[in-house]
Formats: sequence, structure tokens, C-alpha cells
Amino acid sequence: AGVNLSTLSNGAVTGATITPLPLTGTYYVVVYDTGFNATGNYNLSLASIPNTQVLDADSGPLTSGVRRTGTIAAADMDVYTATTPANGSLLIAMTEINAPDVLETLLPFLGQIYDEGAVDLTTKELVVVRVSQLNSCRYCLAAHRPLALELGVTDEHLAAVCDELPLDVLGERERTIIEWTDGYVLDPAAITDELVARVLDHLRDDQMVEIALLIGATQMLNHYCTAFDVPPTA
Repeated sequence: AGVNLSTLSNGAVTGATITPLPLTGTYYVVVYDTGFNATGNYNLSLASIPNTQVLDADSGPLTSGVRRTGTIAAADMDVYTATTPANGSLLIAMTEINAPDVLETLLPFLGQIYDEGAVDLTTKELVVVRVSQLNSCRYCLAAHRPLALELGVTDEHLAAVCDELPLDVLGERERTIIEWTDGYVLDPAAITDELVARVLDHLRDDQMVEIALLIGATQMLNHYCTAFDVPPTA
């Protein structure tokens, strides 16, 4: 004897999540017209987790830090997997692509800017969080605060760049970089030669340029996420 786990009807688009499944075995998905008097075409897909997934361009294992792009069709399900240890973390972000030609150029640029280069990732994330705090970007703060901690920013330093503690808790190097970041975001014309000289006590010219590009890219993303009201990730 079978048990009906879910019934869906009366909708052009519908779906169900059934978890946890009560037994191991074969489950049936039955598609029918509730009035038994209509015909038509439909799309149907199913994701069974955990299970072996069909690998194609829009599915398969995800590599940490590597961006994937895909295409979704009606009733399509692209199933990706990620392997992580117990007590680990998964940070997932996804955006709809409405301008693929533009993003084809933009995404590699952002990948290079946000990846480790002349400047270490810990410093970069400290700057990214500070810029996002100055611009009150809820999405970017929610995404980058946990990432900053994962990359070595201390709780105290993170609280300082989020205006929860005074900036005095930062070391001289970090405090100087954040002071310059504040000027770059809030009033770049007011940045003095004296401040630039102090920054260059801690950074090379190429590192300063890299952070400037990082600030600019983060400002762009802050404004984009805020203008389009992108909700913070959980």
C-alpha cells in the first residue's frame, strides 16, 4: 500500500519539497489533470538528495571560490554539490544574469580584483567590509562579514570597521589603510599628501592601486545591491 506524500494542483507553476523521506525505496511521481478532461504539454524535473546526479554544464561539484554560470529552463533543476566537513560553513550567493555580454567582461575583472594578488586576502576583506559599512550595503555586509572572519580578520577588527568598536583597536597598518579607505569613499578630493605618505609606509605603490580598484569595485557592487534591493543572504 502506498501513502500520498504531497498533492499539487491548480497552478501553471507548482512544486513540492518532501523531507525527510520516510523510507528508502522507489517513489512515484504521478502527473494527471485533476478534471480528467484536459490535455497539454508539461515540464517536469526532480532533485533527489543525496543521490547520484547527472553531470552536465549546469550541474556537478562546486569548487570553493570558483564562480559557475548556468541556464535554467521551465521546470528545470540544476543540481550542484559541495563537500564540506562537519562544523564547516557554506556561503552561497547567486544572482540572475540579465546582461550576459556585460557580465562576460565584468566577472573576470571582479574575480581578479577580489582574489589574492599584491595584497593579502585578509586586508582585502577588511577593506571590503569597511566600504560596505560606509555605503550601508546590507547584502555585502551579510556576505563579507563571515568571509572576513574565515580569512583571518579578528572579531575585534571586524567590529571596528563596522563601527561597533572604535578604530583605535586596529593596528597602525590597518588603521591607516582604513583611514585612507574612508577618504577614498567619502571625500577623495580631501585626501592629503601626508595621508598618502603614511599609507605608503605600509603599502607599495602597486598594492595601493590594487586596493583603490578594490574600493571602486566594492562601491559599484554596494550601489547595485542597494539600488536593486538585493536581500541579504541568510
